[in-house]
Amino acid sequence: MSKYDLLWEYVQKSGAPSFTLTFEEIEKIAGVPIDHSFLTYKKELLTYGYQVEKISMKKQTVIFRKIEDSNLEKERKNGGVNQMEVRIIDSKHSTDINIKNEPFTLFGRMIPSYTNEIWDYTTELFEESTEMCFPDENYDYDAMKANSTFIGAYDGEKCIGLAIMQEQFFKYMYLYDLKVNRDYREKGVASALLKKAGEIAAEKHYHGIFTQGQDNNLGACLFYVKNNFVIGGAEYKGISGHTAGR
Repeated sequence: MSKYDLLWEYVQKSGAPSFTLTFEEIEKIAGVPIDHSFLTYKKELLTYGYQVEKISMKKQTVIFRKIEDSNLEKERKNGGVNQMEVRIIDSKHSTDINIKNEPFTLFGRMIPSYTNEIWDYTTELFEESTEMCFPDENYDYDAMKANSTFIGAYDGEKCIGLAIMQEQFFKYMYLYDLKVNRDYREKGVASALLKKAGEIAAEKHYHGIFTQGQDNNLGACLFYVKNNFVIGGAEYKGISGHTAGR
């Protein structure tokens, strides 16, 4: 049972195409305080036929939107992916490594701390969410293949996600890039790519995976923590990250 089940049931029973609740109203309905964990739990709402459209810290409101009937079944099937396959991208499918970058939401910041040789973190939410999109990289498969392993997530023959792993001279393999098509986010695609990346790192006798993140991309930071990455600076404890094979 989720701590927000009462809220999801309330939203579903409303039947409205779109409506707004204040944080105070949400807390009264759910019976629990609203905190940053709401960002993780909100995907549960898909099974109730709704989705969280926008969270405004400035106005202290959340906008809920009903999912169109034509899209509801797709959202429910395997988290929205009918048949997902994760595999290494070979030269025959080299164009798949250049899936387009798409916008993502910046809604908060992770604040790392290092006290008594222990890394920890707190989070803060921005007053207003914004969107950001990286320029397309135009990767060159032939120029990168000697040092890189390309992993693709596929819905049928469509490449919907990409992870790029790079060889290193120490015990951890580098996760150079990780991206998922916007329509397939929050459906387990990125986690499936990381699982495959861990298997590849283990096969190559690495101890694990490391990567770098931007502190103002709280969604990505929390995703990595959820997937067993460890926060830490190389100057303190060496490179660390996802445990290969997990």
